[in-house]
Amino acid sequence: MEAPVDRHRGGKREFNFYNLFMVLAMSFGSMGYGYSASIIATTLAQPTFIKYFELDTRSDATSLISTMNGLYQAGGLLAVFSISWFADTWGRKAAISASAVITLVSGALLAGSVNITMFIVFRFTSGAGAFMILSAVPIWMNEVVPPKNRGMLVDLHGAALLFGYALATWIGYGFYFYTAESSNTWRAPLAFQCLPVAILLAMMPWLPESPRYLLMKDRFEEAEATLNKLHAPEEAAVELVQIRNQMQIDKVLPTSYWAMFARPSYRKRSFLALGTTCSIQFSGILVINNYGPTIYANLGYSTERQLLLQGG
Repeated sequence: MEAPVDRHRGGKREFNFYNLFMVLAMSFGSMGYGYSASIIATTLAQPTFIKYFELDTRSDATSLISTMNGLYQAGGLLAVFSISWFADTWGRKAAISASAVITLVSGALLAGSVNITMFIVFRFTSGAGAFMILSAVPIWMNEVVPPKNRGMLVDLHGAALLFGYALATWIGYGFYFYTAESSNTWRAPLAFQCLPVAILLAMMPWLPESPRYLLMKDRFEEAEATLNKLHAPEEAAVELVQIRNQMQIDKVLPTSYWAMFARPSYRKRSFLALGTTCSIQFSGILVINNYGPTIYANLGYSTERQLLLQGG
């Protein structure tokens, strides 16, 4: 039998709805990150939250609020370094599942916090889980979607992430108007961050493992079967050849973090990737995302208007 040519033939590309289902399912993880990262802004503006933790009377209230946000980012910074090892050792699905479980448990315990210490501790773990899932989802998506449709389908990661940001803000705004006698109305918006990752975990049995990971572990038959499910037969054969060839090349390349800066070609890519990411974060977006309502409160706006402006 003639060996497959090591290139894709656009006329043979076949898109199927399993690809779309797969990416939509994964995007619930992206939405979980967006919601988790954004919900603190409206939480800090909820009168019941402020009253419950006495943030309107405590002398150290500003420090406590800063710690809530700072430890979330610190948890994320420390946790993202584990994803590449975890995904290569245990698989892309395992990395996603572990991240989702951490986010799920942290969200539940944040919503159930009974004191400020508990809330701060689980803000740290929530940040760890959220940033892990933010890193793991695109890796998985890129390795299972058809190359021709990769840009369009992986864009759903960004769209779902931003939908999570917006959803958190509007749910926080909506619960401001929930006027029950209980002082626990701030808990429900925090608990809602468990829903997207719970849906992702429920769909996990029907989602494929990365063919690249399967080949890394010498599980050739499983990789071939997965590719045949994802692509038309001829394209699956081409993809299999490409992945195996690339893996052979990867084996002779340096893999240490130092190599990113020691080799000129790696250094350029590293500076472009890190520079783009850092420039986004240095733009002040985290200040607006985490402290928007607080800023609007200092400008004299009512609580309702603070939450509405944050939604905008």
